[in-house]
Amino acid sequence: MTLLYKKKVGLFLLVIVLAFIFSGSSFVLADYSPVNNPNPEGTGIIPCDGSDAHPCGWGALVELASRAISFLIYLSVFIAAIAFTIAGFKYLTAAGDEGKAKSARSIFTNVAVGLLFVLGAFLLVKVIL
Repeated sequence: MTLLYKKKVGLFLLVIVLAFIFSGSSFVLADYSPVNNPNPEGTGIIPCDGSDAHPCGWGALVELASRAISFLIYLSVFIAAIAFTIAGFKYLTAAGDEGKAKSARSIFTNVAVGLLFVLGAFLLVKVIL
């Protein structure tokens, strides 16, 4: 491969990753509005503030764990989507090179197994909590 081709591929991957990052954040924040939220104190990751109205206790700790796990699940799905995109790009640009195609297939397999593991753990935690 020529240096120019590698630079073009690198630039293309950078544009794809940045597009995913910036489009995902707008979708996440699209529904948040203080007007649509009747309980603005409980919307952050920490469900209590230590006051008499929102005391911290065991229930707040469980809610905190649930919110943190949910955030990590959404983050892992987003990262998996980026990894699938990169693997697909590698597979399409392999141009008959069996080593590159095998590398892309291994990325697909590893990301799929990891995503199934994460979602299975999420299901298990939701059943317990």
